[in-house]
Parts: sequence; structure tokens; C-alpha cells
Amino acid sequence: ELGISYLNNNSSFGCYGTSQSNTLALKAIVSNLPHYTKNVDSTKIHLSLNGKSLGEVLLGSNETGQLTLPSFSENLSPGDFTLDVSIDSYKGKLTFGSNIEYSCIQGDNSDECPVKLQTALNSDNIREGEGGEVKVFVKNTSDKPLPMTMAIIGLPGGLEPRHEKLKELVKLETIDFWEQRGREIIFYWRGMHPSSEVQFNLDVIARIPGKYSGPASRAYLYYSPAAKHWVEGLEVNIVPEGATNVVSLTQSVQIPKKLSVAEFLESLNLGVYKDCFAKGGWDDMEIVASRIKEEDLVEMGVKKGHIKKILRNVNNLKEDRPVREKEREMKEKREKKERE
Repeated sequence: ELGISYLNNNSSFGCYGTSQSNTLALKAIVSNLPHYTKNVDSTKIHLSLNGKSLGEVLLGSNETGQLTLPSFSENLSPGDFTLDVSIDSYKGKLTFGSNIEYSCIQGDNSDECPVKLQTALNSDNIREGEGGEVKVFVKNTSDKPLPMTMAIIGLPGGLEPRHEKLKELVKLETIDFWEQRGREIIFYWRGMHPSSEVQFNLDVIARIPGKYSGPASRAYLYYSPAAKHWVEGLEVNIVPEGATNVVSLTQSVQIPKKLSVAEFLESLNLGVYKDCFAKGGWDDMEIVASRIKEEDLVEMGVKKGHIKKILRNVNNLKEDRPVREKEREMKEKREKKERE
């Protein structure tokens, strides 16, 4: 009984570890089931939600197998609920479980996930028939080696991956293997070294004009699917071939390569956060300026006042960059003319 209790308390998302571990755990649970049943008179199991009865199931004497209670999904609406399962009288022991499925645009990040993920399109406007790149960054934030790791990258509709480039990533040993399921490209690594990181470009081609949003991307350990790190879905505007007027979905931020994240933070007198940014995988200034949000800074432990300062200056980069570039070019032309 202690062994079964241990298995029940240490399963993750219905799993017990590797495939071999799952097999052994399930064999142990099945072999122990006879100890949980006894000859009893027929009785009833009742199900209620917030005190309202949803139905009952008859439990006959010497009942074996699985009993399914009434579904209650249609009774759920936004808010808190209390689900009660009761039995009239029973001298034996009953094992039970619940399965709740739901849909959402993006899941919550788990503190238990040692893998961090970042994604960014090199441009949110791509002409029909032309190519683009999705920058992918995966990092092991722990100081321990990781077992099989995976990242699922959601592509907006209208974009197709270039399969020959995916095969090249395998040949270069950037990834171990990959597969495609609908709009999602799944990358696998047999393991990751402590504090290691992987960066690569996922090459895509724009096929169908339109504005699209992709499913949220995520990374996690293969045998711990309950603990994931999520990132917002990508957006793209595929411009019809020959179109002249192009409107950006989000302002593209081009940061000079000489400006690093560390230099950006130092310019704000916030160099104390350099290690936090590096550990969180935010070491590309272009990605920081294009995608970082308040919740990312909170997760890194940045103080509230400093969060506002960083976001304000990131916005300044977006808004003032074209003006400053033009001023710099004009200044260089004046200086060149004076020298001549």
C-alpha cells in the first residue's frame, strides 16, 4: 500500500518517468488492484457540483473494471467550483482519478522547467514567395545535465518550413531530430549540457498572402510535459507579390550589432542585471528590443522601478532609432564635407 501511495504521489501528468518506468509502475498498480476490492452489497456513488447533484452511478457487488461518473463540463463557467464525490457505504477501498482537458492560447510558465525558449521572426512582413527566418534560442538554465529536451515552434499560417534546411540542422548536429505536426515544428535533443544553449534559424517560405498568428511555442523535458516554458505566438503579414504598400504589424527594431545587452544595461546604470539577462537567455539585443515584456523582467527578479526604466528605454529604441540614425548620417556627411 505504501508503494502504491508513493507512485500516486510522484506521477507527473500521468507519467512515472521513462517508458520502462511507466511500464513497471503500471504493472505494480494493476497487480495491486485485487487488494482494493471486497465483496460488498450494491451501493451508489454520487457526484455533485457546488452542492447541486449531477447524477449517480450504481456500484454492484463484486464490481470489477472502471466506472465512469457523469460528465460535468457543461455545468462549468468562469469562477470557482467545488466537486464532491461521495459513496453511500463501502467497506473496501476504491482508487479513482480525474481527467480535465481545457484549451487556452498560451499556457502558464512553470518554475520547475529548467529550459527557456525565445523565438523571433527576422521580419513581420514577408513578400509572397520569399523566405524568412525564425530565430530560435533554447537554454538550459540549470547547472545540471538535462535528459531528452524538446522545443515546439508554432508557425503562423501561410508560412512553410524549408525541409532541406531542417535536414541540414541534423547534419550539423545543431538538433538531433525533428518532426512536423500541422503548423508546429518539433525539435529534439537527446540531452543538454549544464548551462548550455542552442541557437539556430528556422528557415520558412511565405506561400499565402494574409495576416496570420501562430500557436504559442514552448520548450520542456520530454519526460516532464507538465512543466513547460511558453512564449507568445509569432505574427506575420504576408504581402501579395507585386504589392507596393506594406504596413508593419509591429515595429521592427534593428539594433546595431556593436550594442550588446550588457552595454544597454550599463547605459541605464543597471549593470547589476547583466547576469540575470544572460541566465534567462536574453543576450541578443534585437530580441530584447522586439519581444521583452514586463512579465519576463519580473521572472528575472528585476525591481519594479527598474522594470519601468528598462521598458521605457526599450520603447525609446523602437521610436527614436530611425530619427537618431538619420541625424547620425547627416552629421557624418557634414563632417566629411568639412574635411574636404
